[in-house]
Amino acid sequence: MPGRRPTEEDLRAFAFLADLPEADTAALLAGSEVLDVPAGGRVIEEGENDDRLFLLRSGTVSVVIEGEHRARLVAPDIVGEIAATPVGHSFRRTASVTADTDAVLIAIPSDTLRELESRNPALRDHVRALRARRLSFDALRRHLRP
Repeated sequence: MPGRRPTEEDLRAFAFLADLPEADTAALLAGSEVLDVPAGGRVIEEGENDDRLFLLRSGTVSVVIEGEHRARLVAPDIVGEIAATPVGHSFRRTASVTADTDAVLIAIPSDTLRELESRNPALRDHVRALRARRLSFDALRRHLRP
């Protein structure tokens, strides 16, 4: 699934990126790629080593953990935030993500994300809060299983 470089227009859908300084927007655009994923195409495979963060630009994707459907995400949303970790940590993918419809995603390598987070506390806090919410929700859901 090789892709093209994103444009500023691609980023406008994501409000948390609105206040990035021009230099950081340029770094994000240069370090990322747009992936066009057809309906039924796999974005993330549970258990794989891939630490990219994905911005869901258009379309809908399903999140499946251990064969159980857990969520449906709709653009604009973030996918893959758990494995996009700070330096020194490594997580395998905790879920599989498949496109329900044709989808367009912006893939951000973790090194690009970490560089941007180091200069932009608001961006860092947004991604960390999302990661914490999804990890907490998953832990709660496992605990409440019948």
